[in-house]
Amino acid sequence: MAQRPYAMEFYKDPNRHQGICPVCNMLYVKELPEDRRTHRAFHRAVVNVFEPKPSITLAKLYSRHGQLVPVRWDSPQPVRRRLADMSRVFKREFGCDFTMYSETGDPGDGYLIAESDGRAVGGFVVRWIEFSNAPAQWILSWVWVVPSHRRRGLMQTVWLMVVGKYPGIDPDPPFSKGAAFFFENRDDVSDRIRRYAQSQLAADNF
Repeated sequence: MAQRPYAMEFYKDPNRHQGICPVCNMLYVKELPEDRRTHRAFHRAVVNVFEPKPSITLAKLYSRHGQLVPVRWDSPQPVRRRLADMSRVFKREFGCDFTMYSETGDPGDGYLIAESDGRAVGGFVVRWIEFSNAPAQWILSWVWVVPSHRRRGLMQTVWLMVVGKYPGIDPDPPFSKGAAFFFENRDDVSDRIRRYAQSQLAADNF
């Protein structure tokens, strides 16, 4: 199976197990029919996220909302599923402990970053978090952008929107290297976030 550029970038591992798919990074047993079926479904979802195709449904929502399309509990199922698939890819790329969005009833404010033809090129979720040792606040829980659309200013677009709509919002660390560079000197994040981004870059643990 041919590798894609994103697979080579994100899943490059000299100690890769021979049973791991070189594209979707799933470990499965090829000899087991159930494993093959599970892999086909997951593989298709991963490729659809990394290589988005036009969607009539999302194109209509783009015409109504613009580039940042809200995803709520009553949004069309394909839209909610696309954001959920992105959260699974985010989990694998950044090594998170759990999937950070559920299509069956997530309490967060989800968004897809869309193009006019209905291609979903990114997604993110905002949550209201109540802490036991700090005041409650809005948190930008995660942002993920298709590799082919990174370094195009989409993070700036997302951040300016959420700062305007969710007063006092902060991003939730840890950050990717790109996000750390983005937040290290901004005056519209808390001192805690700036210091964290700066320390992360100083440690160079990416």
